[in-house]
Amino acid sequence: MDRSRPGATKTRAHRPHARVVDVGGRELPPLAQALAAAGVGLSGTSVPPAPMSGLLRRYGVHIARGRRVQGLPTETCLLVHGAAVGRDHPDRLRALRRGVEQTTPIAWFQARLRSRLGVLVAGGREAGVVAAMIGWVLTRAGKDPLVLLGSPSPQLGGWARCGTGAHAVAEWPASLASVAEVGPRLTVLMRVGGDPWMERASWTQARRQYPANNADAGDVLALGHPSLVAEGEDAQRDPNRFAWLSLQRGSDWWGADLRDTEHGTRFRVFHRGRFVTEVALQVRGVQQVVSALAAVAACTRLEVPAAAVREGLEEFAGLSRDFERRGSFRGVTLVDDASEEPGPVRETVAQARQAFGRRRLWVVLSVSDLPAPGSLDRYLDALAAADQVVVVAPPGEAATPERDPGSQTLAERLNTAGVPARWEADLAGAISELDRHLEPGDVLLTLGAGDVGTIADAFIRRLPRDRQGR
Repeated sequence: MDRSRPGATKTRAHRPHARVVDVGGRELPPLAQALAAAGVGLSGTSVPPAPMSGLLRRYGVHIARGRRVQGLPTETCLLVHGAAVGRDHPDRLRALRRGVEQTTPIAWFQARLRSRLGVLVAGGREAGVVAAMIGWVLTRAGKDPLVLLGSPSPQLGGWARCGTGAHAVAEWPASLASVAEVGPRLTVLMRVGGDPWMERASWTQARRQYPANNADAGDVLALGHPSLVAEGEDAQRDPNRFAWLSLQRGSDWWGADLRDTEHGTRFRVFHRGRFVTEVALQVRGVQQVVSALAAVAACTRLEVPAAAVREGLEEFAGLSRDFERRGSFRGVTLVDDASEEPGPVRETVAQARQAFGRRRLWVVLSVSDLPAPGSLDRYLDALAAADQVVVVAPPGEAATPERDPGSQTLAERLNTAGVPARWEADLAGAISELDRHLEPGDVLLTLGAGDVGTIADAFIRRLPRDRQGR
């Protein structure tokens, strides 16, 4: 012991501690970052994969491997466990005996939203963009919100912004069925089901979660149009509590007059036929416009002045892995995006084609849950504008075509349709294939789930070695 610094030893010994048990996916990073920002040490029986761990450390979060610790640290004040962890789990039993508070990630999210003026955004990748946009507008307007995201926003400091103001904004990581249980003041529904513009059956489910007489549901903004519901059903809604938003005339909130600028996309917002504001985004694409439309509607409901909403959105720089230009390697431009569903993939590929013209476009796609081989037509259409496609097996799959028929079949059908494509069992194989075939002037666009975005990192790490070898 360093007796010359007893204070430091005592502070370390009494630092509160949280144990995370089998929490993964998009629930872990915002929870972990918020706890770390509150001065809580973290250990886990499972930890994120190496790329995510590195990004978490960049934002000030380190999760020690709890298996190296016998029992719970004496300073443990909270145990957060996955929904599948039973009461007989050793760590849960130890926590019970010691009176340590136990919770699930969803319950932890709920508690933060219920204790403030909660805004919950649900529905895939677009939900993360909307939540970050709302969080940034509120931050810039001086509201000091708590913001919890499933994808990091550099402007907001990562996955979590731990403000102390009256507002809390969260991208909801759970299913639609659990949304109504939270009881937020405002819910924004961006997607229900697989179709970005929603299906009638999905909207029937969504509307049942939010009947007009359900006081606990709060106000609802929903991506869609009255034509998506059964005839006469839309007349039953309370327009002051449930509002539609879309790029189609007839929605309560309507985005119109889209046009590209030098740096992004400009559009106008109307509310029930009346002009609200005009926004010039730094980012391009219909997806971004739809997300910004939802953010305008939400912030207006939160009584943020229109000028402050416009200024905040015009400063918004996007999420990590949101058509993120990662630099270049041997004359190849590297771009990364998290899109993995057909609609967003199509728009991202089109965005790359628009941004880089006729340069040869390589697309690497890894999808966590491809549809059955007979239902891949939408992916064929989404990737048609690419010059070369590499389809990588989903993360965690065994590296055999038999265990991954979806992505292998997609590669085969792309070749049949005239788009050169190949299947790779893992990222190492994809990197090796790209290394052989990429040429100066090419554009490499990595898309999808898991660690596919680290392909750019693998190439960038080679730059110092290339320079030394000259």
